[in-house]
Amino acid sequence: RASAWQHGAALTLSAAPTSWPLFFGLDYTYFPAISLETNGVETELERHPIEAFVGARLRMGSAFFNVQGAVSADYLVRTTLAASEGLVPTPAEGRWLWVLSSRLGVEVPVSRRLSGVLNVGADFLLNPFNQVIGTASDGDKLVSSPLLARPRIELGAVVSVW
Repeated sequence: RASAWQHGAALTLSAAPTSWPLFFGLDYTYFPAISLETNGVETELERHPIEAFVGARLRMGSAFFNVQGAVSADYLVRTTLAASEGLVPTPAEGRWLWVLSSRLGVEVPVSRRLSGVLNVGADFLLNPFNQVIGTASDGDKLVSSPLLARPRIELGAVVSVW
């Protein structure tokens, strides 16, 4: 909840039958690792989200407006970098986070094969979990807690292969 906005780069493959407004695809987003420091603990989180999506698009003038829905499997790896005295660092651990996502977007063609795209929406966590660290005497201390609905903004370019 207290972490900075996280930027990434996505590679997306999508397809659409030429006569249908429907499209579908897969994507992977690379996010740099994020460091979190709280309660005398420094941890690093690495995210590896893979997503399958489906959507519909409608042409209005020279732009395309779309609505999308997606399901994502996000593999999170947590590593404890430092822990203050009295805290017990845990070994690195990976875990799957399942997410449903919805987006609204616009695509503006720049040329026959190149378009600009803007999508806004939200990710809804299906199995949220907190990052904690154990103490020698008091039990677990909270390091980070995810938002149950995360805002999402995508800005980029689409290159059509054919």
